[in-house]
Amino acid sequence: CEPLRSDGGAAECSICLDEICAPTLTNCARPHMFCLSCLLDVMRKSTTSEERVGKCPICRSKIEERSLRRLVGLVEEKDEATDDVEATAGEEGGGTSGRRGEDLSGAKLEALMKLLTDRERHSQTVVFTHFSAMQSLVARRLKAAAIRFASISPSSSQTSRVKALEQFTADNSVHVFLLSSKSAAVGLTLTCASRLVLLEPGLSLATEQQAIGRVHRFGQQQPVHVVRFAVARTVEERMLVMHGAASLRTAEAVAAGGDDEESAGTRSGAAQQALDVDQLRFLLR
Repeated sequence: CEPLRSDGGAAECSICLDEICAPTLTNCARPHMFCLSCLLDVMRKSTTSEERVGKCPICRSKIEERSLRRLVGLVEEKDEATDDVEATAGEEGGGTSGRRGEDLSGAKLEALMKLLTDRERHSQTVVFTHFSAMQSLVARRLKAAAIRFASISPSSSQTSRVKALEQFTADNSVHVFLLSSKSAAVGLTLTCASRLVLLEPGLSLATEQQAIGRVHRFGQQQPVHVVRFAVARTVEERMLVMHGAASLRTAEAVAAGGDDEESAGTRSGAAQQALDVDQLRFLLR
């Protein structure tokens, strides 16, 4: 397993399907690379003994925690909390071309940028995405459009996370907070924003509810608008159908009087993470 792709980009962890953070090699005959935290979590779940021994998620070889090898300096961590772009026009051609002629256009990106230009009703917007690649693309489009933003990614240090949060909450000229749903869907209070964008549906309705709860929570003084993006006639559309079914189950539980909405929704969302065969067939048809 190569630590870096041939194009120089960061490798992807086959456990979390995101850019590798704290890259770690197994002691298999042919080593495989994962995020350190992902690999340790899998190892600890695969054994009931106190010994720090598990199986490689790819080849199922026996691996030991003491034999894991951390790789230092192979994956660059970008800790820029906020891009203080100058109030200038985007790059020639509407700001849709990246470095080396890379195309930064796309249906979701274009729709998002159109949405973010409306700052009369919503001066600050929180944007969640599941994918580091999409987070990077959005950041570059925001730079090209001279829209100030803060950002927290899975690889951001604690210092940069605190700095980004302070800048977004204290400075209303920072219009967008770009977040990863894997690392920032819980624990943040962002009531300074009045709009939240979910760039992709997730398998878990509970994760979406947690993300929405960063903005729609106690202390919010403004109406909150939630915008969900999904591509028609794709798996994303079917995921929304599944979310609708989960919401219906939550409403039925509340109507029955056995739960409040929050606890019923959390349990329904948690159950949705364990997909049954019929749900998988529905998603992948």
